[in-house]
Amino acid sequence: MEVRQIHYGLAHVALRTVAFENPPMFFGVMVSDEVQDFLAHLLGVVQEQVPGEEASFTAEDLVAHSVRIDDFPTVVIEFPAPVAQTEVYFIGAVLLIDESGNVEDASVRFYTLEKADGGLDSIETVLGEWSKDGTHGNLGKGPKPTPELFAEALGEQLSRTL
Repeated sequence: MEVRQIHYGLAHVALRTVAFENPPMFFGVMVSDEVQDFLAHLLGVVQEQVPGEEASFTAEDLVAHSVRIDDFPTVVIEFPAPVAQTEVYFIGAVLLIDESGNVEDASVRFYTLEKADGGLDSIETVLGEWSKDGTHGNLGKGPKPTPELFAEALGEQLSRTL
């Protein structure tokens, strides 16, 4: 099955770009009552960039989970089930606030839990990390696709790299 460009573009490009460009706004809106409107807007922007492809989901199909990993605010966005390799089950954005607590100076870590190439009925996953410039790092086999196990995997990854 071919990658749905809208699914891919929203997860890997649009959300990543906003998270890195304006972390305080991104994290603020993700925990607000405006989250569905914001996701609908981003989905519309991505739809405009992919002529000839109709979105197979709506913003209401996305679920934003607000969690804490260690002391860091984290947003996990749950996507509709992927159908092709590299489509995501989840994205995770972690706001790395320093000891001063100044959100304006915080950095972001951006992760994906992607469908691995394991066949049509496979639920094998790959954990990935994305940089601001769009560089993708493959972090290896990921957990089963649940928000809780994804957040746990992010915590383990952060503990190894911070």
